[in-house]
Amino acid sequence: MSNMLTENQSLATTLLNCPLSVRASAGSGKTSTLVERYINLLRAGFTPKEILTVTFTREAANQLRDRIIAGLLEAGFQTDLIAAVEDTRSIGTIHSLCYTILNQFGEELGLAPVKEITDEFAFSGAFSSSYQQWVETQSHPDLSALLQHFSHRELNDMARAIYRNRYLFYESLSLAQDSGGKDPGGALLLLLGRTLKPLMAQLTSRFHAHGSYTFDDLEHLALRVLSESRLARTRLTQQYRHILLDEFQDTSSLQWQILRILLGEFPEKLFIVGDPKQSIYGFRQAEPALFEEVTQLICHKGGRELALIHNFRSEPGLLDTINFLSEHLFENQSFSWVPMLSGTAVTNKSIAPFRLHWYGPNTKTTRRELQQSEIPAVVTEIESLLKRGIAPGSIAILSRNTDRITEFAQALKEKGIPVRCKQTEALTHQLDVLDVISFLQCVAAPLDDTKLIGFLRSSFIQFSYQQILNLTLQRTVTNKTYEPLIHVLLRTPPQELTWFVDLLNSGESLVERCLLALFTHANYFPQNQEAFNAILKPLSQPHLQLFEIQADLQAWRDSELLFNRDSDFQESPTSVQLMTVHASKGLEFDFVFLVDGLRQLPQDLPPVLVKPGLPPGIRFWQNNEKIMSPSYQGLLDELRKKNEEEARRILYVAITRARKELHFFAPHLDSGAYPAHSWAQLLVDACLNWENGRTQNKPRELPGSTTPSVSGCTT
Repeated sequence: MSNMLTENQSLATTLLNCPLSVRASAGSGKTSTLVERYINLLRAGFTPKEILTVTFTREAANQLRDRIIAGLLEAGFQTDLIAAVEDTRSIGTIHSLCYTILNQFGEELGLAPVKEITDEFAFSGAFSSSYQQWVETQSHPDLSALLQHFSHRELNDMARAIYRNRYLFYESLSLAQDSGGKDPGGALLLLLGRTLKPLMAQLTSRFHAHGSYTFDDLEHLALRVLSESRLARTRLTQQYRHILLDEFQDTSSLQWQILRILLGEFPEKLFIVGDPKQSIYGFRQAEPALFEEVTQLICHKGGRELALIHNFRSEPGLLDTINFLSEHLFENQSFSWVPMLSGTAVTNKSIAPFRLHWYGPNTKTTRRELQQSEIPAVVTEIESLLKRGIAPGSIAILSRNTDRITEFAQALKEKGIPVRCKQTEALTHQLDVLDVISFLQCVAAPLDDTKLIGFLRSSFIQFSYQQILNLTLQRTVTNKTYEPLIHVLLRTPPQELTWFVDLLNSGESLVERCLLALFTHANYFPQNQEAFNAILKPLSQPHLQLFEIQADLQAWRDSELLFNRDSDFQESPTSVQLMTVHASKGLEFDFVFLVDGLRQLPQDLPPVLVKPGLPPGIRFWQNNEKIMSPSYQGLLDELRKKNEEEARRILYVAITRARKELHFFAPHLDSGAYPAHSWAQLLVDACLNWENGRTQNKPRELPGSTTPSVSGCTT
């Protein structure tokens, strides 16, 4: 393996006694370098237990372990060492590391061992019941003061958001106290923090007592253990004689604090590898600037910075275009762009490795009409590739968000093209899930006409509105009050509902038996397998009673619970793949299609904004006007700037997934203005800049052009 490495890769794998920062461009063989360094550490006599290797996802950790084992087998290492690599817990994610720290040393601080990660179902149900109790126990003046500035719904949502980010919120709240007299939101923040504190403590105790922790809990409590327990610090800093940190650009400042403690007084054991241009996890508090800071620390401690600039993924013609587009993307950004060099020989030269496809009318139109006209343009181009003999499995459609993936997938499916989807969706947007919840709510409260009608109208029964009306006309009236609708069914049950009546008459209360009756006798079975499995998981606990889950069912209805949908349509290894750019991280495809290019940056305005070292900001109602505190406005401006910068990095990750061809779809320039910082604006501007610099043509001539508009690009 080592004889295939570049000079800087070779240095990164052999300089074992000094700290290193490796800046790895897209497709530069980062994983191969990391694997070879790990194997060289084993050759030097270090054991797997002594080499802490942290990467970003569990899938990446498993892949890294597999490649290390494959390298060891190829090099003829002894089987006992290979078995030690297979079994070691020292290869994993930052959260698996925190899990280990808490379970080994958390008892010193009175923390229960970690048994599970709190899932969304458990959190949603527990939060709803605890929040209701909290509201009922609040003093009237405090609650009244809060409701002058927030609606009940806003207060509920804010309490939920603060719990998820409670560590940072309460750490920064002391700064709000200092500025409370100057900041009109300061006093309100202090009231909010003080009033919500019992709810935060009650929820935390409720989960932690049973060993249930969030990922945020794992990080903060692991840092607390390392900070307060000398035993933990001493043992772990002595155990980990080398620390390899993969995808370091996605590390948060809190995670770095944990890792920094594990370094102890031995900076020479630190090795980081990553690419700040590929930092796209700002919503997980990733800090791309941290890469630069730690690199400076490494150099200050006598280490070195190495750059891997050879791209072994994209063919040379496409790489030229990627370099040009990237130079445009990162112009005037916080770091300078360094062009990548090709490490790949031409295998199947493409006439136009980057193609800009125009769609939609040449006149101004609506955003929705543009979205609808994009889909057939994409389908037509994919059909053209398939006619060229391109395998469907080598094609990927990437988008910024998940919400339109199903539309593209459905259009391809209608043309007989196999597709596979990877996306995250709201569980309660799925009718199958709502229908299962309606059934359980109805069985638990059959006298409630609304719940009964919801079940009768569901896919399981499919009663029409006329059938519901006929049932209501059969009700008797006593003292001007209609009897519950269920009484009509109990007197004369329709043939298709005899099983349901029998279930009610039996008094069955076990959830699993009620569901068994539904799926045995109803004429419909849930079609969305992923969504059905997600809702079935919390309902499949043994001996779970109907009365125990009623509050949870309603909480799940009201919450934005998410589930992963993988291959909603035909699943095949030779399918066109549809996913977000985030899901494509670490993957590569011969042909990449970038769609939904008019997507705007996130526009939501959360009620509370927090950042380490700064007072939190708050957005609230005052005299029927929405007010932003000065701290909120400052944090919001910073957030928007970070979102703009991240939008460019997300696009960079997208274009660097392609090996042979990159296809981008943009509306005609005359169809309307492109949203700022959208893919359409960023890429089309780059194309126009190149075209103008080469031919001095006017921008308006580009849509009708049949000549290349970027090196190797056709329109």
